[in-house]
Order: sequence, then structure tokens, then C-alpha cells
Amino acid sequence: MKLFRKCKFLTDSKSGAKILLIAADLIFIGLLLAMVLVPKGATWYTNVRHKSAALPNVLISTFYPCVPFFAVTILTLRKIAKNILNDEAFSEKMQKNIRKLGMLILFVAALMFVAAFFYYPLFVVSLGAAFCAMLIKIFYDVLSLKIEKPAETVTDVTETQEVEPDESAE
Repeated sequence: MKLFRKCKFLTDSKSGAKILLIAADLIFIGLLLAMVLVPKGATWYTNVRHKSAALPNVLISTFYPCVPFFAVTILTLRKIAKNILNDEAFSEKMQKNIRKLGMLILFVAALMFVAAFFYYPLFVVSLGAAFCAMLIKIFYDVLSLKIEKPAETVTDVTETQEVEPDESAE
């Protein structure tokens, strides 16, 4: 327990959000580098591991369709971190960003599942992404319970008007 107290980013949400912003920036730079290096890396991997010559095409055709979704996911994580830094952790903007994050990860999981029929280790990636999407869905549901939406105006039933009997009806 003392270890957690010494690590400020584990106890302070603002420090954690700052670390998330830095990590998102580094991952985004890594994504840009990967876009350049994946074709050569896939070819090198198949030559070193003596895999099928079609494997680079499978890896490349799986990687590049995922890049835009991954980039949007990183940008969404940045928005979530900025919401935390602006004390908007329990806002509808945060709820919308978390829902978008879950949908993006679920889409990538589906794309990886299809690609896994050509390269079996991608089943593990697909399963991990689907599990993360499920966790995000649970977090989204809990957050939506926390955010109270304004209730519709309901008239008070206890207030009744006294109606005087109509004498002309008798």
C-alpha cells in the first residue's frame, strides 16, 4: 500500500490524465512510424521466420484499414484525458467519448477477427480487443448511471383543486 501512496499518478486523477496525454502523443508518433515501417517489417518477418510469402500482404492489408480507427481512438483518449483535467469527468461529453472509444475498439476487434482466418495469432488480438470493448461498455453503463439527466417536469399529484359542486346540475 505504501507503494501506491508514493506513486502520485496512481492516486491523483489529474496526474494520471497528464500521463495519458503524454502516452497518447507517444503512441501517435509510434503509429506514424509504423505506417512507414510496416511494409518492410512484414517482409523481413516472413523472411526471418520462413513464413508464407502471402503473409506480408495479409499483415499490410489488415494494418492499414485499422490505422484511421486507431488514430481516432488515440484522439478520443486525448479528449477523455482533457475532460478529466478540466474537471468534466462526469459530463455528457465524457460519456459520448467513452461510447465512441468502445465502438472503435469493437470495430477493430471485428476487423482483426476476419483477418485472423489468414493469420491465426490475430485471434488473440481480436479476443483482447473485444474484451477491452466489453470493459469500456461496462464503464459506459456505470458512468451513465452516475450522470443524472434532468427529469421531466411532473405535476405534483398531491395538489388538487377543490371543485365546487355545480348547483344547476341538481
